[in-house]
Amino acid sequence: MIYDDSKVSDSSSDSSAPNSGRTPPERARLRTRSMSHAVCVPVILFCFAAAGLFAAEKPKQTTKTVEEPVDLPQEVVAYYNQLTETDDAVKKQVARLTARSREEAGGLFKRWEEPRAVEWLPFAESRSNEGESVHGHFLVIQLAGRWRTKDADADTALIAEFDVNYDGRSGKLTMNFLGFRKFTATRIAPVK
Repeated sequence: MIYDDSKVSDSSSDSSAPNSGRTPPERARLRTRSMSHAVCVPVILFCFAAAGLFAAEKPKQTTKTVEEPVDLPQEVVAYYNQLTETDDAVKKQVARLTARSREEAGGLFKRWEEPRAVEWLPFAESRSNEGESVHGHFLVIQLAGRWRTKDADADTALIAEFDVNYDGRSGKLTMNFLGFRKFTATRIAPVK
């Protein structure tokens, strides 16, 4: 730091001043040190707060060994069912996402039995003599709404996204739950 004598008042005449008896460069160093502490503490606190805000929760993941032939959509649906039935955070999300439908259906609300898994983008598959490998996304779609024995009306759908990695050589299947998605369908104008 360059010392500028014109910006530091001479307080040597005031013996009660905290910097009295110190030379101007010493007073400047003390002032700079206290200013750097005043700046550093809020910056450090901000960094810790930002790290907490931006630290994404790890996705829910399962890894298991499966035997050939593997039915990936069936495996993904089984993991979806496990999450929606046993994981408290996922159950709260499902309740929040179906709240409007649940209210409109009264005591007749139900998530329909068979969710369906479909391959989604990005998706890559390769086959070799050693086995098949798959890396991609799956969407699990489950309808929900009013349900009675003789009729039913679906007015909402739960759509969950999964990242799936399968290595046929080792039989290792890893599935990450990426969360629920909201999709809107937009009609495309017919071709003339």
